[in-house]
Amino acid sequence: MVTIEDIEYAFETYFSNFINSISLDEKLLEPASKEEWIRRLLDCANFQQGICDENLHIVNKFKFLFLEHTEELTAAHYDVILKYCRKLYYAQYSEPVMLLNLAQKLIPHYEHSEATEDLLFLYTCAGYAASQLARTDQGDVVRLVAFYYKKVLSFRDDIERFKNPLSRDYIFIAYNNLIRIAPRLGSITVKEAYSFWQELYSIRTRKKFCQFDECNPRIPNICEKALDGLLVIDCTAELLGHTFPEDIHQLCVEMSKKRYSEVMAQADSIYHCPASIIFHYYKTLAEEGTLTLDEAWTILDDYYFRKRELISEESEFDYLTFHIDFVLLLLGFLQKSSYSIEKKKKKYAEYRLILGDFLTKQQPISQGYTISDGLRFASFHPLFLDTFDNPVEKINFIIDSVVSRHLSTFTHSVMVSYLAEAFLKRIFLYCPEFLIPKNSGITVEAVLSHQAEVMDYTIQSALLHDIGKNGIIPVITTQHRKLTDYEFQLIKMHPGKGAEYLSTSIHFARFQDIALGHHKSYDGKRGYPMDFDNVHSKYRPIIDLIHICDCLDAATDYLSRNYHRAKSFETVMQEFINGKGTEYNPVLIDLILEHTDLYEELTMLTEHNRENIYYDVYLTFVNKHTTNMEHLNRAPQDAH
Repeated sequence: MVTIEDIEYAFETYFSNFINSISLDEKLLEPASKEEWIRRLLDCANFQQGICDENLHIVNKFKFLFLEHTEELTAAHYDVILKYCRKLYYAQYSEPVMLLNLAQKLIPHYEHSEATEDLLFLYTCAGYAASQLARTDQGDVVRLVAFYYKKVLSFRDDIERFKNPLSRDYIFIAYNNLIRIAPRLGSITVKEAYSFWQELYSIRTRKKFCQFDECNPRIPNICEKALDGLLVIDCTAELLGHTFPEDIHQLCVEMSKKRYSEVMAQADSIYHCPASIIFHYYKTLAEEGTLTLDEAWTILDDYYFRKRELISEESEFDYLTFHIDFVLLLLGFLQKSSYSIEKKKKKYAEYRLILGDFLTKQQPISQGYTISDGLRFASFHPLFLDTFDNPVEKINFIIDSVVSRHLSTFTHSVMVSYLAEAFLKRIFLYCPEFLIPKNSGITVEAVLSHQAEVMDYTIQSALLHDIGKNGIIPVITTQHRKLTDYEFQLIKMHPGKGAEYLSTSIHFARFQDIALGHHKSYDGKRGYPMDFDNVHSKYRPIIDLIHICDCLDAATDYLSRNYHRAKSFETVMQEFINGKGTEYNPVLIDLILEHTDLYEELTMLTEHNRENIYYDVYLTFVNKHTTNMEHLNRAPQDAH
């Protein structure tokens, strides 16, 4: 029989391990000498390898408890588990997969016991967790966002009977997320979101739903953000590639004009008005022809920069929309304006600086799926990419701002680039024909005459091959326990996600097959995604090269992959031999076996020199120091 004390001990141990793991990760981002930083890295790896087993035992114990022994659980057992579910929900660092799983396990019990306020929390908790995961996973979890928030609203009319003030918050949080978040995620249609908007607008005219505003000022702030949120959805529909229903668009136009008049009558100046109203109002005036695009942009640009100085004064402020969506709207206005190229370039640089500054302030350790999704949306949006003068600037920006967001993911990509370079030097010397795709008509002479371009392309491919992981940073940072089956399925989405991100610009298209194929076996029969045909890709030689380098670094990494024990180069080499011709390209295996200098360089890179490379990455991209790092400072050539 599991006691309440057993449950409390298990959760407290898990939380302690979780927080200590995060603390150690955060220390890796602090300034340190090489010796000190490597010591921290090893301490972090050793600690997390140790707690992985302990946390796995705890997680499995609870799985078993809910699967096999639910009849042994009393109301007191459920209540103590609920207490820790609340703790996880309100923690600075949440785990949405664990949170959703835990809430779903508890919900049947509290539905049966008709515990209204506990259910309100659990539905809110599940809706939040699902909304985080839906930014990466477009499967069933998307439907759950609206499902659980609608469950919350089913208790709306009981609001006066709630004993816990937070329970009232949950009602308005549900409205806010159904109006602002759910349609953006595809969980409900815009028309459904509008129906929730109408409901909220209606109930906010009734004393029953306003009487708690004074004692809890968060409620009116949430409601105002939700009611104005429909304007944001309408205003940004084109940015998102969504079609906004014309009838609702016209209602939004009328609403923005009305709201503009109301807030301007009360505000000291335009700069104290909500950004959603100002952007929608002036966008409307430009579309109607009341103002020119140039005039509308001038007003909005001035408003935006002045508003930035005031936003710290506002509660419940939507920083993500302000720093990403509204910057993209400004870019869209500016690109269509009649201003000179020189003026546009100057403003482009300012907008890039705003966006970059905002994104760099979001710590990769603490960022959730929302920030990761915002980073991806902004960085790969055509409006933003079009502000760069050439493909080189675009690629460098993506590497500097996106790929380097997460330390362990980026160090892996850099390691893969070093390994690929080592291989490629010998390929040029001993088997340049390896680089010629079948039936391409390319000659060996052509390959050898373009070695610099091929090297640049290969290094860029290595740095971009895991770009899809930047949408699932919270899963990548999960080092304190074994991933769940669901989280592993999210991991397996990263090749497809990477190819999707790289599809946003013609200058990235040549890297799509590398992102898609780096987890496929040489013969194409294993790996993922299964529907990608790496065997017949014209980029197959580089796919095969990145694949073997990716595997080599992952298997020998003793510094940042805390969920497994690193293997020696000799051990991995034997696995390569065993997989020759099936998992790995035989030409590359033979190249290692036949050339001692390559064997020794690969050994040196994966074992003796790994710490130097890691520290160089740390200095360059985490501590913002300048180091002589050839792979990253080399200006790639534009190969077509």
